[in-house]
Amino acid sequence: MARRKRKPTIRANFYSIERIIYRKRKYIYITNPKGYLFSGASTLVKITKEDLPKCFVPARYKKCFGFLRTNKVKSLVYIPSHSDSHFLKDDVLLISYRDEIVQDCGDLYGFKNYQLYIFGLDILTFLKSIRLFSPEVDVSRIEERIRNKKQLLMESNKEVYSLEAENVNLDSFFSYKQMEVAY
Repeated sequence: MARRKRKPTIRANFYSIERIIYRKRKYIYITNPKGYLFSGASTLVKITKEDLPKCFVPARYKKCFGFLRTNKVKSLVYIPSHSDSHFLKDDVLLISYRDEIVQDCGDLYGFKNYQLYIFGLDILTFLKSIRLFSPEVDVSRIEERIRNKKQLLMESNKEVYSLEAENVNLDSFFSYKQMEVAY
């Protein structure tokens, strides 16, 4: 009698396509030839990207490409960069899957109780999926702050705006009528 393939258990909040190791003063990116993912960018697990549910969106975390969980999110904190030399490149979104994120002066970002953080345009993809898979988390203030940042960049630095922000259509990211995330 043939064995049925058991559906893998998805436990981690981040699965990466690659793992980074440091050897001889160089970073080496290791991928699995069978397409298996790394849990938390470190431990190889027998899960492929096809095994992940739709709530996982493509993102980059700790220099590794992979997939972030967007359901089970408890709290988000958006920390915008106050520089007008980039659009979202230096902005940070802190993500908590367990507790509410609170301020803490001793941390690098000034907060504690977060498990993951993302930068750049990954923030937009993550927020789009959050609205669908974690509706209890209010992202409207974060969306408004990103819109204001784009407007301020247009007024203060037209050169950077034309290179980085002009082609980013925030209405398409923040309209949730049709949710399609490309893998």
